[in-house]
Amino acid sequence: GPLDEEERRIVETHPEIGDKLLEPLDLLAAARPIVRHHHERWDGRGYPDGLAAEGIPLCARIVAVADSVEVMSSRQLYRKPLTPDQIVEELRRNRNVQWDATVVDAVLELIESGELVLATSGLRLLELVEENA
Repeated sequence: GPLDEEERRIVETHPEIGDKLLEPLDLLAAARPIVRHHHERWDGRGYPDGLAAEGIPLCARIVAVADSVEVMSSRQLYRKPLTPDQIVEELRRNRNVQWDATVVDAVLELIESGELVLATSGLRLLELVEENA
């Protein structure tokens, strides 16, 4: 079933925990803002810092959409995977609300071109074949 308030608070700590785990690793310093801010929302209602719009690092905005598509397309403990049409509708409905419209549009283009397949068996990203190969 849905998370209760205490469970939600615990789940929402994972970006900060990930950031802290990466802190001593100089090699991964550039990844810290991505890990910390991948649950921020375009409208500023995300977590952990309530960043909004362009204040969210671009890579975190990309990961947010990718993570959401993966979660929507896979079986969760609390629900079945969404259908491809439901995922596309969710992406469209939350453009410039939850996610950066530019990133959403790029994902929708991948879906429409057939490069990203939302199948009942999970996501598939088609490999591009080089013409001179």
